[in-house]
Amino acid sequence: MNSFNAFSNAPSVAALVAALAAKLDKAGGTMTGALAFSGTTHVGLKPVQLTTTQRDALTPVAGDGPIWNSTTGRHEFRNASGWTSFVRLGGDTMTGALTTDCSGLATTPVAALTAHNSTAAALGAEQVSPSISLVGQGWNNISNASHPVEWAAHTLPVQGNPVTSRLLLRHRVNNGSWVTSLQLFSPNDPAGEAMRLSSQYGSCSLSIGGGGDTRMSTLSSTGWGSFQIDNGGGNPVILTAAATGRLQLGASSASPAAQTLSGASGTGTNIVGGKMCLAPGQSTGNATPAVLALQGTSAGSSGTTAQTLVDVLSIIRAGVVRITGIPTSSAGLSTGDIWSDAGTLKIV
Repeated sequence: MNSFNAFSNAPSVAALVAALAAKLDKAGGTMTGALAFSGTTHVGLKPVQLTTTQRDALTPVAGDGPIWNSTTGRHEFRNASGWTSFVRLGGDTMTGALTTDCSGLATTPVAALTAHNSTAAALGAEQVSPSISLVGQGWNNISNASHPVEWAAHTLPVQGNPVTSRLLLRHRVNNGSWVTSLQLFSPNDPAGEAMRLSSQYGSCSLSIGGGGDTRMSTLSSTGWGSFQIDNGGGNPVILTAAATGRLQLGASSASPAAQTLSGASGTGTNIVGGKMCLAPGQSTGNATPAVLALQGTSAGSSGTTAQTLVDVLSIIRAGVVRITGIPTSSAGLSTGDIWSDAGTLKIV
């Protein structure tokens, strides 16, 4: 301790020796060397005990300590920034920054910080890792109070052969319930997914496949915003299903809303909108051209069974159009409807 001012302002040699001797608890043992003891009841070197007020009254010098702060119940020492506590493992809190210097690694990473759960797993009893949390403070405009906001990450093992795991990123506010916002899956996870995102406005499940394809098994947006696929590379956005695929605009309900499929709108003054193209798949060589069809339904019997979709208007090939099920009489038709009078198309 600098200038020994933890003991007195101007200590005599005798007082200094007595003060030092008092710090060596050797009851029940024999001191055989400078800091060597025999026996079983001694506790070794006892640091100076100071309150926080006494500690702060010392002339600060980096390297002071260690001391026992009787106010906080901590062993402390002084570095260039000020007094700091020794961190005890297991439920302790460290104040200040933690820096790990792993210089010179080049391209080979090493573990700088590890949170380890070494308890063995059992059938149906996986052992998750400890979580690493990031905590900030946010202001609540309704309660006019500061609320802690926290993000935490941990691994979730998945039993099987081989064992797989997931990385979970969770979030909570004001020490409330945890909500999982992001899951990253190991490549051989039995769920067959790579990433899962969720929020209070909807959720989506993403699976990154081979060859650079991005496959979405579930995608929904129930918020105020829009969902956009930005494909700047010019490659097609491909929607696939296990069998016959279907793209539906709007959710099925007791009162479904009208939906619109449109091309890109222009912005600014006198800007022409984008061309809207509907096209069938492209056949190759001299194969029969694919058909572009518009489908409709006919009324069935009363009930909840969905009506069957059938082709109403088909473009068979370039320049050839087929209208299926066209009425042969104008009876019961409305103004503007088309019907066939012995092969001649007429409008009511």
